[in-house]
Amino acid sequence: MATITLDYDGRNGFAQKLIDTVLASKLFVEVTPKTRVKRHAEGMDATLKAIDELRNGKGTHCATFEEYKRAVR
Repeated sequence: MATITLDYDGRNGFAQKLIDTVLASKLFVEVTPKTRVKRHAEGMDATLKAIDELRNGKGTHCATFEEYKRAVR
């Protein structure tokens, strides 16, 4: 996902309505510092879970790509 940062005058009614319209389209989402931390934590949880699974022998090792394709079918 790509991220853009906008600086605008929050007191400008037209600018605020434009931002509200863009967000209402559901094509874009507003990312606050709180949601950014939550996304990061979720990613870290998934990574730590994957590492733990590998350490406990729950991973699959494939020597070739063909072997991988058979494993994921």
